[in-house]
Amino acid sequence: LGVLAGCVYLWSTVGLIWPSALGVIAMALSENGGVQIITTAFSNSNVLLLLFIFPVFSVITNTGVFNKLTIYILSSKLVSGKPYLFAFVMLALVALLSPFANGPVVILIFWSIITGMAKTLGVDAENKFVKCMIVGIPFASMMGFVCVPFVGFGLILNGLFTSYTGIVFDPILYMGIMFSMTTVAILLYLAVMKFIIRVDVTAFKSVNANALQKGTDEVAFTKDQKILLTYLIVFMVFLCMPNLLPATLGV
Repeated sequence: LGVLAGCVYLWSTVGLIWPSALGVIAMALSENGGVQIITTAFSNSNVLLLLFIFPVFSVITNTGVFNKLTIYILSSKLVSGKPYLFAFVMLALVALLSPFANGPVVILIFWSIITGMAKTLGVDAENKFVKCMIVGIPFASMMGFVCVPFVGFGLILNGLFTSYTGIVFDPILYMGIMFSMTTVAILLYLAVMKFIIRVDVTAFKSVNANALQKGTDEVAFTKDQKILLTYLIVFMVFLCMPNLLPATLGV
């Protein structure tokens, strides 16, 4: 129980990789543990998948691909000058990126974007729109964190469900349902902002590309970032293929 409590605390404040490794070691050193704990952990298919996935997304995150993609989308003419559409796109991006990147990192990036933009526009930090977005970003991150069945907590939840029931989810169907539920949750949150809290968004009607890009590099993707984005798409396709192709193709 102490190991579990420690892992939950570290997962919430540090990340998934090192706390999980420390948890396995702590269990192995405990009275009821032993070498069997380690062999069981590292023979699990979910653990092996995570070992290969985390380095990939670490590289993508550290090269600024996610941040560049965010700025590129939010600075488009479709969103510029439309506060609630801007808020929806921002929260949707948080939900979309959270399964693939470190959740707290995504939250901090988007907090920096919203607070930096507010400062650029001369909006006080106590503004209701800023406050609602500060709260909404972690909410969207938590909703999106379980939307993809082969990374993060989505992988853990699906692994547990399959181990207990023997049922394997179709990843496309799973993602379709979960992302639909997440979209509805975000829309409900924005409806509360608009019709119940009655947030004043007048100042944010002037949101534009210049306000978002201030203090950042150029929006155009570099050659390395384009390669990583292409790799990410191919990587996602290959992860889905085992459940899409007929079993007769197996060797």
